Amino acid sequence: MGRNKGLVCWAFSQSCVALNALSSGGVFLFPLYVPWLKQHYSPTQSELSTIILAGMMGQYAFAVLWGAVIDSIGPHACSLAASALFLFSWSTFAYLAANSLGSPSVLAALFFIAGVGRVASYFSSIFASRSKKKSGLATSVPLALSGLSPLVLSYVAGSDVFKTPEGVFNVPKFVFWMGVACTVIHVIGAVGLKHVDDLANQEGEQARLLGLTDDEHLIEAQREAMKAGCMVMQKVEPDGAVMSLFRDFGFWGYVAIGIVITGTAETVIANMGTIVMEFPGHAESVAAAQVRFISIAGTLAKLCTGPLADWICPPVDEGPTLVCWCEPVRPDPKKGTSRMLIPCICLTILASVYAYTALYITNADQLWILSIGTGLAYGASWAILPSITSVIWGARNLGRNFGILSYAPLIGTPIFTYVYAWTSEQGRDWRMMFLISVGSVLAALVWCGMLWRRWSGLL
Repeated sequence: MGRNKGLVCWAFSQSCVALNALSSGGVFLFPLYVPWLKQHYSPTQSELSTIILAGMMGQYAFAVLWGAVIDSIGPHACSLAASALFLFSWSTFAYLAANSLGSPSVLAALFFIAGVGRVASYFSSIFASRSKKKSGLATSVPLALSGLSPLVLSYVAGSDVFKTPEGVFNVPKFVFWMGVACTVIHVIGAVGLKHVDDLANQEGEQARLLGLTDDEHLIEAQREAMKAGCMVMQKVEPDGAVMSLFRDFGFWGYVAIGIVITGTAETVIANMGTIVMEFPGHAESVAAAQVRFISIAGTLAKLCTGPLADWICPPVDEGPTLVCWCEPVRPDPKKGTSRMLIPCICLTILASVYAYTALYITNADQLWILSIGTGLAYGASWAILPSITSVIWGARNLGRNFGILSYAPLIGTPIFTYVYAWTSEQGRDWRMMFLISVGSVLAALVWCGMLWRRWSGLL
């Protein structure tokens, strides 16, 4: 009976993870809102860029806060916070849009709040299902579901329920529905994810009642190994102090790579609606198709990257462990390919599709190459980030460290978004942004190779 109850609770909690991830991607549907916003608010390209940029920035501005909440309270608290943020942001946005009230600045503020809710939901999903033994797979599944969110929501948005009698997409009606649905799902998720925290607390309590702490377990295992005549070496987790992290030259190099990957990719994702409109004869269906291409490519990348890394790369050792061997046999060194291969592949893909866009794309029907390439690179980079972070800087403060690294787009996305806005106005050629992105990506690729060499044997 107890086992069946535990299985039901586990299934309920994992269902909550899936629903949280699938419902939280409303910010990425902005390309679908662009035609309606242009009709009712007549914004400039800079104002449009500011609205979506605010949504993107909201995802990262409080990343460290949500990481600390995960470490100290648990994923259920993030889910509950996300429900309140989604309710306020989307319902207010829907009311203002329905009545043509407010201004682009007010809409940008609401998108920022929705972005804050998005990252709270995102953290609740990926950290509720983390596994120490298969960190790549455990991270990839909720990441993949999160990547599917724009795809699922775009199909919902395309239903007849959200069309006016003239057949036009009714943005206010859809956004209001999305706000209510996200709120209900994340409130239920807070209940389901509380079970994850309760299980962790029970395991800690059982260990306490047995009278052995983690350090005592290590000492006992060391004694047993030495009695058997084996040599013992303890692997010590890296210093978890935040100042030690900031003094690490490799940390800032990794942040720089993240700035380029996420900054350029999110600029494409956020501005796909206006990129489509750069070509004559554009249609609303073309923008919706690009959103789906990006979502599908990103989802496949997130779903496959983690298991692929678990398979071809050395296993991830998290926390202090003991390495034992009996002379003259010594433990085999880690074998496999470094996880830094994946960021290198992501950068190569981005450089290729950006160059192709700048030089060869002549109509909107060819944009699928840009959409799929960007989605693949963006999804794969986020799928591998937690594993690399955990190995290099330790698992104990993973939530905090992951949150700090999540600030990379807070720098990169505004830079490249406003570069795009600048190149798109006053008769300039918008393709200049992609040429600038190619140069930035190639520089990051060189730096990625240097970090690969620096962390040789660790990843």
